[in-house]
Amino acid sequence: MLSIIYEIVCFVMLINMVYCIIPEEEIKYEPRPRPEFNLNLWEPCVEPIEKHKLSERWTKAKSEKKSK
Repeated sequence: MLSIIYEIVCFVMLINMVYCIIPEEEIKYEPRPRPEFNLNLWEPCVEPIEKHKLSERWTKAKSEKKSK
Protein backbone atom coordinates (compact mmCIF):
# COMPACT_ATOMS: atom_id res chain seq x y z
CA MET A 1 0.00 0.00 0.00
CA LEU A 2 2.75 2.43 0.97
CA SER A 3 4.74 1.60 -2.13
CA ILE A 4 1.76 2.45 -4.37
CA ILE A 5 1.27 5.82 -2.64
CA TYR A 6 5.03 6.46 -2.88
CA GLU A 7 5.05 5.70 -6.61
CA ILE A 8 2.03 7.97 -7.22
CA VAL A 9 3.70 10.82 -5.32
CA CYS A 10 6.95 10.33 -7.25
CA PHE A 11 5.06 10.24 -10.53
CA VAL A 12 3.22 13.47 -9.71
CA MET A 13 6.49 15.16 -8.71
CA LEU A 14 8.14 14.00 -11.95
CA ILE A 15 5.25 15.39 -14.02
CA ASN A 16 5.52 18.64 -12.08
CA MET A 17 9.23 18.94 -12.88
CA VAL A 18 8.65 18.24 -16.55
CA TYR A 19 5.95 20.92 -16.72
CA CYS A 20 8.30 23.39 -15.03
CA ILE A 21 11.00 22.75 -17.63
CA ILE A 22 8.78 22.90 -20.72
CA PRO A 23 7.80 26.53 -21.39
CA GLU A 24 4.17 27.38 -22.00
CA GLU A 25 3.03 29.03 -25.18
CA GLU A 26 2.75 32.77 -24.79
CA ILE A 27 -0.78 34.08 -25.15
CA LYS A 28 -0.81 37.14 -27.32
CA TYR A 29 -2.43 40.12 -25.60
CA GLU A 30 -4.87 42.01 -27.79
CA PRO A 31 -6.60 44.85 -25.94
CA ARG A 32 -10.10 45.93 -26.87
CA PRO A 33 -10.40 48.94 -29.16
CA ARG A 34 -10.80 52.19 -27.25
CA PRO A 35 -14.18 53.90 -27.48
CA GLU A 36 -14.52 57.30 -29.07
CA PHE A 37 -13.84 60.23 -26.75
CA ASN A 38 -17.09 61.84 -25.61
CA LEU A 39 -16.66 65.62 -25.81
CA ASN A 40 -20.07 66.26 -24.24
CA LEU A 41 -18.70 65.19 -20.89
CA TRP A 42 -16.08 67.93 -20.97
CA GLU A 43 -18.29 70.81 -22.06
CA PRO A 44 -19.15 73.26 -19.27
CA CYS A 45 -22.59 73.06 -17.69
CA VAL A 46 -25.32 75.13 -19.30
CA GLU A 47 -27.29 75.53 -16.08
CA PRO A 48 -26.32 78.43 -13.79
CA ILE A 49 -24.44 77.35 -10.71
CA GLU A 50 -26.19 78.43 -7.52
CA LYS A 51 -24.53 79.02 -4.16
CA HIS A 52 -23.35 75.99 -2.27
CA LYS A 53 -26.14 74.30 -0.35
CA LEU A 54 -24.15 74.50 2.88
CA SER A 55 -23.64 78.25 2.65
CA GLU A 56 -27.35 78.69 1.83
CA ARG A 57 -28.25 76.77 4.95
CA TRP A 58 -26.03 78.99 7.12
CA THR A 59 -27.30 82.21 5.59
CA LYS A 60 -30.92 81.10 6.06
CA ALA A 61 -30.26 80.26 9.70
CA LYS A 62 -28.69 83.67 10.34
CA SER A 63 -31.54 85.55 8.65
CA GLU A 64 -34.14 83.61 10.68
CA LYS A 65 -32.39 84.47 13.95
CA LYS A 66 -32.33 88.16 13.05
CA SER A 67 -36.03 88.19 12.20
CA LYS A 68 -37.00 86.64 15.57
